[in-house]
Amino acid sequence: MNKTKPLRVLHTSDWHIGDTICSKRRYDEFEFALNWLYRVIEEKNVDVVLISGDIFNTSTPSSQAQELYYRFLHNISKSNCKGVVITSGNHDSPSFLSAPKEILKVLNVHVIGSISENPEDEVIVLSDNDEPILIVCAVPYLREKDLRLPEEGESISERETKVIKAIKKHYNLVFEIAKNKKNELKLDIPIIIMGHLFLGSAILEDDDGIRDLYIGSLCQIPVEFLPQEADYIALGHIHTPQIIGKNEKIRYSGSLLPMGFKSNEQKKKVFLAQFYNKNLTVESIEVPKKKDLISISGNIKEIAQKLEELSNTGKEYYLEVVYTGEEIISNLKEQVESLSRSNNIEILKIKNGRLSNSLNDEFESSDNELSLDPISMFERCLEEKSVPEEQRSELRNAFKEILRYMSERDLSSEDS
Repeated sequence: MNKTKPLRVLHTSDWHIGDTICSKRRYDEFEFALNWLYRVIEEKNVDVVLISGDIFNTSTPSSQAQELYYRFLHNISKSNCKGVVITSGNHDSPSFLSAPKEILKVLNVHVIGSISENPEDEVIVLSDNDEPILIVCAVPYLREKDLRLPEEGESISERETKVIKAIKKHYNLVFEIAKNKKNELKLDIPIIIMGHLFLGSAILEDDDGIRDLYIGSLCQIPVEFLPQEADYIALGHIHTPQIIGKNEKIRYSGSLLPMGFKSNEQKKKVFLAQFYNKNLTVESIEVPKKKDLISISGNIKEIAQKLEELSNTGKEYYLEVVYTGEEIISNLKEQVESLSRSNNIEILKIKNGRLSNSLNDEFESSDNELSLDPISMFERCLEEKSVPEEQRSELRNAFKEILRYMSERDLSSEDS
């Protein structure tokens, strides 16, 4: 490694290319964000880019989503970047992501979609002019079927414990291989771990767009289960950028775009880790937004005033409008839409705070209904059926088991 300049590693994750909000396609936002990210890579002279899972929002991304992804990788290949490492997330199809990996290697892009029989495949040595500069433990999202077979008669808690132990074992095995590789090279270069998982100490925020089968008590991994000797741990899966346990070298970069109206207030980031003379410094770089996701509320007069204020900012907005006035308005949707004539504002969701929850659900469009994740829908059913609280925990766990089975079955059929 060149001792005269630092090694610069950019950590990003959870792009979710193809994501929608209230059924609105967001390709222009993704293009804006990825073009910005490419400029950062050039301006900051980034040596290595790490993308820790959930590249796409679905296992079968559209051609437009794929075009954005491959264009970004092609652009990087023309920069001074020495390499890109990509791991799959729970939203990605492992086989789809891995299919072009041999071609992408020509562009110095390394893709790990799933674990293989040989864990050495997850240890990647990146070089600059044939001199190794970095070792990456590229661990993809670990599904139970990749790690173990369920045993007859085991309880949910027993199964959870065994899955967590298997995850710990896999990370430590890959890290040991990386350490041995470093010893073989006889070079003092950093080892970085990539992961896509839910650490129990991670902070979750409302409306953050996480659709996770393991949210709840299931498969929250203790941070100490990850190899603490690593020089940096680049995580994905949680959409809120954060440092874990006040440890500067363990971070979630968070999602590239706001995933909901409330999460718009959160600053989206990528992290630039710099290694120089065995010292690590990390720069947080805020991701600019092409469109702001805003929720406004009030009576009709207040809503009109807020819309007028937003129309004069020069920014672009997707809006959620919540009516909280005393007057009962039968044609609320028409009235609210008539208030907004600005080209920079698009109202995606209108809620009537005067209606009961059940009536308000009917008031909202079916698109909004379909945008709810399965767990939120299940929680709604528990409420509507007045299921006693003492029965809900067991039902939640059973429902998550069903979701997990269906998700893994679907991915298995896609990958077969």
